[in-house]
Amino acid sequence: MKRIWMGAILICGFVAVSSASTLVFDNLGPGYVIPPFFYGGSDFEALPFTAASGGNLSAILLPIANGLNQASFVGMGLYADNAGQPGAALETWSAALTGVPTLVTLSSVLHPELSAGSTYWFVILPTPDSIVWYHNGVGDVGGLWVGAAFNPLFQAFDTFPTPGLQVISSAPEPGTWTLMMAGLSLAIFRRRRLAVTR
Repeated sequence: MKRIWMGAILICGFVAVSSASTLVFDNLGPGYVIPPFFYGGSDFEALPFTAASGGNLSAILLPIANGLNQASFVGMGLYADNAGQPGAALETWSAALTGVPTLVTLSSVLHPELSAGSTYWFVILPTPDSIVWYHNGVGDVGGLWVGAAFNPLFQAFDTFPTPGLQVISSAPEPGTWTLMMAGLSLAIFRRRRLAVTR
């Protein structure tokens, strides 16, 4: 009987760690549009976005390629907002690019918490290579900032198509909280019952 109780508790615990993926931001659309110019050099490229929902960061996807048709590594990062500019880094990556347009997936290791309604910045760090960051496929305009540093010298291209970006978070499914509480209650009840019988 004791093994049955312990098995039920373990099953509840394992199920409770499952999570659901949620789109925090998504403007990719059905296709990507080639931008009229390349990025790169000594400038940062920063794209602000507002989180539509919260949760812990799971992954970021963006359509990007090396404009010189060669393999390279490019630094990228997710930053908090600081009075309308990129602030503290929440997580950074070194992404491998090729000359072929690819939907690059940046998987989160730190899983920073994102809050619904808050502004964040996705930043491509300076690189000696030419980078092609493909525009969104839904017609969004504006939002890309280009500059030499995180300061008021950033230039906002409000009339340009916004680069494509998809931000995904993971949050426990509503039912998992119920299972988690059921498992905990079961464990407490079992422990108290054993204490009384002794």
